[in-house]
Amino acid sequence: MIPLITTAWMTVAAIGGGLATLRAVGLLSALTQSERLAIGFVLGIGMIGWLSFFAGVTAAFSAPAFMAILVILSLGLVFVKSPARQVSFTKPTTLEWILILGITIVVLMNFAEALAPAADADSMAYHFETPRRFLAEHRIFAIPRAADGVTQLLLQLTYGVALGLGGKAAVPLWAMSSGLSLGAVFYVISRRHTGRLWALIGTLVLISTPAVIYAAGTGQVEVRLGAFALLGAYAAALSIKQQDTQDAPHGWIIIAGLAAGFFAGSKITGLIFIFAAAVSLIGARHAFYRMTIFGTAAALVGCQWYLFNWQQTGDPIYPLLWQHVALMPGFEWNRAMAESMTQMWHTENAVPRNVLWFLSYPVRTIFAPLPAFESLRTGLGPASVLFLPFAIIGFLKTKADPHAPLARAILIAFVFYAVWFFFGPSLRIRHLVPIYPIALLCLIAGMDRYAQLYHRPRFIIAIGTATLIVMQLVGQVVFTQKYATYLLSGQQQDTFLEKNVSGYPVVSWINRHLSKNDRVLVSYRNWLYLLDVPYFLAHPSLQTRLDLQPGAHDVVKFVRELKA
Repeated sequence: MIPLITTAWMTVAAIGGGLATLRAVGLLSALTQSERLAIGFVLGIGMIGWLSFFAGVTAAFSAPAFMAILVILSLGLVFVKSPARQVSFTKPTTLEWILILGITIVVLMNFAEALAPAADADSMAYHFETPRRFLAEHRIFAIPRAADGVTQLLLQLTYGVALGLGGKAAVPLWAMSSGLSLGAVFYVISRRHTGRLWALIGTLVLISTPAVIYAAGTGQVEVRLGAFALLGAYAAALSIKQQDTQDAPHGWIIIAGLAAGFFAGSKITGLIFIFAAAVSLIGARHAFYRMTIFGTAAALVGCQWYLFNWQQTGDPIYPLLWQHVALMPGFEWNRAMAESMTQMWHTENAVPRNVLWFLSYPVRTIFAPLPAFESLRTGLGPASVLFLPFAIIGFLKTKADPHAPLARAILIAFVFYAVWFFFGPSLRIRHLVPIYPIALLCLIAGMDRYAQLYHRPRFIIAIGTATLIVMQLVGQVVFTQKYATYLLSGQQQDTFLEKNVSGYPVVSWINRHLSKNDRVLVSYRNWLYLLDVPYFLAHPSLQTRLDLQPGAHDVVKFVRELKA
């Protein structure tokens, strides 16, 4: 019961914090009640992580501080009763009820996953494990490991709040709740540009996308980043039109900056998003002024992890600047390590980064994908291929304004994709999950326009869309099967983990036979969240405290490093 109460409290506190933020920037009265709740929830998730950072740097990363944060944010719920923008409501049609049922089924399957023990590899390695280590010491600190030890952890701190207040069972529940924020904000933004039918179709397609199914209920941050990116891109685009902001001329650009800052505080690719959003403001009236407001808001909530990592390691984006900065003791880096890390990423960069592949990559991830793309299990699905031709016709025939919010938003997604493709460390398709909702929003809006113009092809569109949704829902059912089996069969937790975590019997033996006075050297990072004894992760490419490079045969040196 405590995990459920914790999740519910964090959810309403996030909404309260978001409502207070909307009130502060003057947008509360410009939004409908559903827009307030969805946008507020997304902003509030970021607020929880942002405020938790300060608890961490002041050695107060524990339950009392978390409760204080949630109490403060919950005060914003008083704004629920303030007047909202009114919209007409009509009774849903039979087809819309079917779509609502489909969305409900997806949510219930997500809930089934949340009730099972966490078993995702990356979540075990650091998304859930890093905040657990912070809780043990009541503070945040840099873990001497590249990529997942020294990184941006705004969202992971929210998992720490759930863990500190509700235990391990609360963490996947909060992951589920925060993951659903993407569907909520997508729906309310879609309703500004489409009818309810296509907004529901888009929402169901989005939340049943393979990559979203895979990551929404885990600690992996891409789905929650998608909520930040969608809100940030749309708010930046809307700020140029100054729609609904007569009483708050800077409201939307501030919201855009906050959402972008939360993105950057959660993952380094957020810096690309900030750049892309800034590019979209070029050519607008008072562009420099808008960029200044946007950048200030983004820096306010997104810069602290880069400053913290700089203070801890000497490199704000450790270890990328190792040749240009003086690194702190314990975080040394060298050319051999850099080459080893590059080689580690090599398998995820299976194609040359040229214009031809830039244009063909989105298609190849759907048709004949390479294993390095990981697009079969964690891909974006075929929705874009199905919707794109009709959406283009819909926009062209209705003479869509090239300066409209959707045009600016898709520009942000395009710039992000371009920078990521040519300069990103990995070409795994799930790294594009944050901008996929932006593209899908534009496709759904175009489909709605097409459907209003042409009546004859509706049957073909309906069959194709229904096939897509059913196919993705079948994938969701297959993915959820192991969680449903766990819940319905009364399976023991150890049995579930043994089936879903490779090597779990070893973890179980370690926990039974060793104590907190022992030390364990492990090389399998998927075990970390499950270990109850102190450990050190030995990785040849991500850390330097133990020299595990090929050719390192000095036993005396190795023993000395173990004792250090």
